[in-house]
Amino acid sequence: MSVTLNALITVKPEFRESYLALARTMIEKSRAEEGNISYTLYENIEAPSSFVFVEEWVDVAAIEEVHNVSAHFIEFRKQNKEMLERETVVKRYFPAE
Repeated sequence: MSVTLNALITVKPEFRESYLALARTMIEKSRAEEGNISYTLYENIEAPSSFVFVEEWVDVAAIEEVHNVSAHFIEFRKQNKEMLERETVVKRYFPAE
């Protein structure tokens, strides 16, 4: 069963451009991963520097056994840690139908 993951991120305003540069690389590499259906970053219109990754994966294993252990994901988390205003909030969803 497919899984949609939303990761809510708030970046310190002074790091917005640096964060976006890192995110572009993360998006490109994540879209190429086995099990990824889609991977998009959105910025909140009303709150600049607030973002949400909306990701769709074929199953939970694609997230936990491929994406979350990939070198680019681990490096992304390490590089952006000081850029974040607060802890990232991650929610996973299954189709309700």
